Formats: sequence, C-alpha cells, structure tokens
Amino acid sequence: MKSLNKIIFFFGIFLLVMLSLRVSAQSDSSGDNRIYMIVPQMPTFPGDLDNFMADHLRYPQSAINRGISGTVNITFVIKKTGAVSDVAVLSGVSADIDSEAVRVVKSMPPWNPGKKDGKAVNVQYNLPVYFALNNPKSSNNAAPPPFQRQEVRPAWDSLYYLRDGLYVDPDLGYGLGGPSSSNLNNTQITSGSSFKFGANVSYMFPSNLGISIGLQVQQYSFNYTYSNIAEPNNYYQDETALRTTSTDTTVTAGYDATLKYTFTYAQIPILCRYISSQENRVGLYAEAGLVANYLVNSQISGSATQTQYLLNQPANTNIFIYESTSTTSQNISTPSQNPAKLTMSAHAAVGVLLPLTAKMSLIISVSSDMGIMNAGDGSKDLASFGSSQFYFYGQGTYGTFNAISGEVKLLIKMSKEEHVAHYR
Repeated sequence: MKSLNKIIFFFGIFLLVMLSLRVSAQSDSSGDNRIYMIVPQMPTFPGDLDNFMADHLRYPQSAINRGISGTVNITFVIKKTGAVSDVAVLSGVSADIDSEAVRVVKSMPPWNPGKKDGKAVNVQYNLPVYFALNNPKSSNNAAPPPFQRQEVRPAWDSLYYLRDGLYVDPDLGYGLGGPSSSNLNNTQITSGSSFKFGANVSYMFPSNLGISIGLQVQQYSFNYTYSNIAEPNNYYQDETALRTTSTDTTVTAGYDATLKYTFTYAQIPILCRYISSQENRVGLYAEAGLVANYLVNSQISGSATQTQYLLNQPANTNIFIYESTSTTSQNISTPSQNPAKLTMSAHAAVGVLLPLTAKMSLIISVSSDMGIMNAGDGSKDLASFGSSQFYFYGQGTYGTFNAISGEVKLLIKMSKEEHVAHYR
C-alpha cells in the first residue's frame, strides 16, 4: 500500500505541474481566453459585409454545371485582435460550394472585436453564405445573384462554465489506511481502513486552476496483533544446579495482544486543483497539496494476555519438568498513551468530473494521503499484570499514517454562473 500511495501521489503532482505549464503557455496577457457566443457588444465587420461577400464570392463552375445551390452555414471565431480563425462548416451543400464559402470567410480582413465589460474577448460567429442560380438548369453562362445575407436562428442551449468562480464541495471517502510499517518483531497489522468526510471551499480561476481550503474528519482504524510467547520446552529442559529437594518455579512465557487502534483527526486541507472541463461536459479532475491533522481522539480496544508456565524440579535432578500453563487476560479500552497531537500529510487525487446540472457536478476520484510526520510513540501503550507490565506495541513508534481511498464529492458553484449560447 505504501508504494501504491507514492505512485498515486507523485502522479497527481506531475499531472498538476504539466497541466499548469500547458495552461500558462496557452494563456495571454488579458487572462480571459473564453470563447463567447453572445456578448454585450458583438463584433462588427469593418465595412459592408454584404458588399464584401458579393465582391469576393465565386460560384464554383462545377456546382453551376450540376445545378447545385443552397446555403452554407459557416462558424468561425473572431479573436480579441479581430482576426478570423477556426473557420468550419456547420452545415454544407457540396464539397466545392463549402470550400468556396470557407475560402471567402478566411480572406476577410480583421473585424472590430466583440467586447464584454469593456474588454475585447473571443466571440464565436455564425454566418450563412447563400448560393443560388437564376435558373437551376442553366449551363455555364449562368451567373449567380448578388450575395444575400440571411438571418438564420438555429436552436441553442446554454452552457455553464465550471471554472472562474466560487465553489463548495462536500466529499466522502473510504479506503485502506494505517501505519506504513512496523519496526517490531512478532507483530502484524491487518485490515487497515480510512474513512473521511468534510467540505471544501474552492475558487477556480479562468485558467482551469484553483485553490481550495476545507475542514474534514479522517479516521484511521487498524487491527494489531503481537505475540512473543515461548514454548514450554524452552524452559523445562534447561539444566540447573543439582538440588536435593524439589523446587517449583513459575516463569513468564510471554505476552500476546489482539487489539484495534482507532485514530480520529480533524483536518485542514490546503490544495491546488485542476478541472479540464470548462463547460457542461465530462472532464479531468486533479488536486494536490498539504493537510494539517489535529488528533481529536485515539482509542485502543481489545485484550492482552500474559502466559506463564509452572515448572517442577524433582529432587536430586538438574532439570525442570513442565507441569502446567496459566494465562491471565485483561480487556483493553484506553486512549493510546503518547500520540502526536499535530501531524502533516501530503495529499493527491485524480479522477473524472461528471456534470449533473448547470451549477453542480459529481467528482469521482482516487486519492492518496501520505503522512510526513510520526503519529506518536507506541512504546507507551502498556497493560499491567500484577507487578509486571507489558508494552504490547513493543518499543516502536506508530510511524506515519498513509491511506489510499476512493472519493466522491459534489462540486457546487456558489457564484453567479457564466453562460453562453451554443448551437445544438
């Protein structure tokens, strides 16, 4: 589990760094690279658009020969600089007519860019280019009519941005967790689990990156067993001084423990986040950062047992003979004696974002939490059997608490949604 935690954590860090570099390389000084369909001040052509199209549009001879006519709906982006880019055919007539419509649009001079809040922005623009013959059956001498700009109003939907705003995201996670390792002999840690829930407040920037801070509760629970009981024959065959009278003795054969450890922390995660989706579609989600952990409660429950052997040394012999075994058990229900109150861990997660409504999305991810501070001194955990004491965690520390979990969270936008018109 430790190696898998490291792989997920470093993959999350690598992914965020690479995505951040990619976004930075694509952004410009204005900071707003969104493409709008409707803005308060729409782009305008520098002159008469109808005259420009009429002067530059050439009806393909091949289409005239075949008597083909119709309307080509072209879409393109008018950049903040006014340049025309990303020219594409929304609906066409034929390959030769479509190509001519694309050629003319690409030859346009720079437009007066659209503006939003007084700043130039990128705007998606749709333009119908009309091709009509005077007589559909005419031959090569047919001449097309002047260009006619028609108003077409295709159906449109509203798309909502999943960035550039304030969000709240309640989350729930469950998976494997517990100490990363033990430096003790005769120990076994099994069935480690991690459960957490909480909520974060995030602010996403236009670059798809954001920051987040939250409050959550995470509980580590794991089973711990320890045993160092010696076999009876380790004692009763030992040679001793020759005795003329019999002597009985009781020796401690060892201790064992079967316990459940539970540590509950209040946590403050400070994270960097990335969301690849900027509209209502499936996207990639990633986050990484540091988590401060404050111990709220620690509990040890289970039982510990002391095992003793009764040995008998017959008179005029020099060996012990095993007679019987006795055990003394005691239930354990106590806080751990010396846990660390404050620890830190590194967190990373990757997953997918699924849009549910205009202002709510579901995130499903796999996360890794790696402790970077020791969780406490387990050598203080002990049980008393009469005058003897048994340190059931031995002389080691708890080490770091690590976890790998599946997480589900809702990303709820709190600020006013940003939307644009979009053709179906």
